Amino acid sequence: VMALATTASKIDWYPVTDMAELFRAIAAHHRETDGQVVAALEAVGRAIAETATITFLKILLRLLTPALFVTKAPTFWQRDHQCGELSVVAYDGDGRVMTMQLKDVGGYDYIGPVAPGFILFALSALGCRQPRVTFDFDDANPGPDEITYRFTWE
Repeated sequence: VMALATTASKIDWYPVTDMAELFRAIAAHHRETDGQVVAALEAVGRAIAETATITFLKILLRLLTPALFVTKAPTFWQRDHQCGELSVVAYDGDGRVMTMQLKDVGGYDYIGPVAPGFILFALSALGCRQPRVTFDFDDANPGPDEITYRFTWE
């Protein structure tokens, strides 16, 4: 992990095995220090999204509404990730609720808590106030095949 961290580029693609190793190290650190494994990994997802969001995408996010975002979110995921499939299961714009599912990520340890960081970043960029997420995550099984998220905002 240290070798990867010293040579990593902010805009390169990295194999799932390398990213999972990095996420495992972050999880282990927080498990041993502050116990905030999920919150720390969610913050990692936000930081990655912010770094990966080029000028064009920043402008696009400012122009999209949440309703348009739900149609584009799977494409955004595919553009930035080499595995898994993100889908919108349900969307209620009036209730400000969106349910998403991330599938085919078995063995990609800790992507479960990292992934919502990407979506929370996007929702904030869309102008959604106080976006939040709830989901079930078991640290004893850090690489489930699929995970479902419920996003809300004000």
